[in-house]
Amino acid sequence: MVTSMLNQRFAEKAKEADCPFIQAGCQDGQYIFAKTKDAFTAYTLPKPGMSEQALKAVVLEVKRATEHGFTATEYIRAREEYLSRLEKQYNERNKISNEHYGRAYAAHYLSNEPIPSIEDEYAIMKQIVPNLPVEAINQFLPEVISKDEKNVVVLNMNQEKDGATYPETAALKAAVNEARNTAVEAYVDNVKNEPLITNLPKPGKIVKEKAGDKFGYTELTLSNGVKVVLKKTDFKENEILMEAESKGGSSLYGKADYANIQLFDYVNMLSGLGEFDNTELEKALAGKQASVSLSLSTSYERLNGKSTVKDLETMFQLAYLRMTDVRKDEKACNNLMSQLETVLKNKGLQPEAVFSDSVDVTINNHSWREMPFEAENLKDVNIDRIMQMTKERTANAADYTFYFVGNFDNDSIRKYICQYIATLPSKGKPENYKNVAERPNKDVVNQFTRKMETPKANARMYWYTFDKTPSSVENSVKVKIAGQVLSKIYLKKIREDAGAAYSAGARGGEQTIGDMTYTFITGSCPFKPELKDLALGIMRDEIKSIATTIDEPTLKEIKEVMVKDYDTNCKENNYWLGVLSMYVGKGKDVHSGYKAAIEAQTPASVSAFVKNTLLGKGHHVEVIMLPEE
Repeated sequence: MVTSMLNQRFAEKAKEADCPFIQAGCQDGQYIFAKTKDAFTAYTLPKPGMSEQALKAVVLEVKRATEHGFTATEYIRAREEYLSRLEKQYNERNKISNEHYGRAYAAHYLSNEPIPSIEDEYAIMKQIVPNLPVEAINQFLPEVISKDEKNVVVLNMNQEKDGATYPETAALKAAVNEARNTAVEAYVDNVKNEPLITNLPKPGKIVKEKAGDKFGYTELTLSNGVKVVLKKTDFKENEILMEAESKGGSSLYGKADYANIQLFDYVNMLSGLGEFDNTELEKALAGKQASVSLSLSTSYERLNGKSTVKDLETMFQLAYLRMTDVRKDEKACNNLMSQLETVLKNKGLQPEAVFSDSVDVTINNHSWREMPFEAENLKDVNIDRIMQMTKERTANAADYTFYFVGNFDNDSIRKYICQYIATLPSKGKPENYKNVAERPNKDVVNQFTRKMETPKANARMYWYTFDKTPSSVENSVKVKIAGQVLSKIYLKKIREDAGAAYSAGARGGEQTIGDMTYTFITGSCPFKPELKDLALGIMRDEIKSIATTIDEPTLKEIKEVMVKDYDTNCKENNYWLGVLSMYVGKGKDVHSGYKAAIEAQTPASVSAFVKNTLLGKGHHVEVIMLPEE
């Protein structure tokens, strides 16, 4: 509870214009890297040149919590949030993944972490938590932080770069002493005790209902023209997912909005809703397992949401507000800009980031839409313009199709649909996206050198087609198999046999952007510079090899894993959300016949696909980064 509440205070303070840190937090765990010694740790990412001020601010907040404790309202929120998450785990206790058990057993073996069952943990905590008052919680910090603070260590780490100045030990000590000698007042918890939506509109209606022709879904048409697709499942007892999709996306905006497009998702994530700013909204949602986000892709704008059964109405309310009443939060946006300024200024010092940007620029044919976002682009960001774009993207609800998948009650969800979706504004003509995506229409090699403290090389290669050829289940299966075959060969020949790299791999897939389908195999390998010719030679030669022949046992193993993954996916709500949005929204069936297509593949059929499609009519792009000599 203490770390949860103090982290919330840090997040709230970071949004203040004069706050010296971009980010701060705390945890109760081991002392730095020592597993045998525990410590309560507070950490911060200072704004440039403000290490001492950030340190002082963090020490002051810890001191405030130690001397005055936390408020009753803070504790109620933290307690409700904890119990809500625990209840969600308990309600899904019959669907716990192997990964969850694996991590729990590893922690038990390595660190002696207890591993009670979720039934036991839920029963114990349901008894303890409601009976633990905030006064008991407020005893924790004074116990671990001594009054004279003799048990304090300040660890200051800085990025090494030319021309940088670093904090002096004396200055850091002075910052801590100043904080110790500064009187602090108790924290004031500003919270709004009002509903998310004060005045609800008169509910709309479901004017048409029909069963889907496959996949067990129901399609509703609402009085405002919105289409809703429902698929009830019991894969998880306490999960409901939502997606709403409309054509248009960033393709409808020009180069002048490049910076605003890049930050559209972030600004919307940090916006307020209705009468609540971002901080007030977070407080109002404490204890509720529901969220909704708005995002912009090249061809679509989307709402994505999730909730538990109990908090389904909250998810609908958030969706309604995201479509009708997004509120600019100046403090949150200013903090975002400060964070980005710090991160982007240092990005060029990371060879991996430079390589990743070079890959994106090259494969997207130097399109301005896919150019890397740099610190200099921040000056072009206009928050008011992003708010205007948000209103434009959500003005016509009738242009959206809403999808709901999960363990919902049919009567309840229909009531919420009429109240919150059928009442959304619907005006304007239906929009379509523009085909703005680009790929090189010739073979390209981008090889460059980079100054590095630790010399290392990296390569990414693409073999692809990019055209209006419609995607198919069979082609999707073939390109995924081919990518996995190539990955196994790279791992064996580059890493194990040649010792030229610690990792090497490949994958195949399809991506649809607008009306264009991008079918590709990509190989990646961070390799030893002195073995450049060997590593690159294997990467180039082996795709030609699999275009001729593929090992039967390797193919058999890949097919078995793909069938197993398919069977697992068919029991996931998220999988069906994707299937339905592709089928209803785009007219593409990516599910039917998928397993049969896997089982039907032979070495000859996969080799022929690589030879005729990717190598025969496709193009090849290489991006190679070498250390500067």
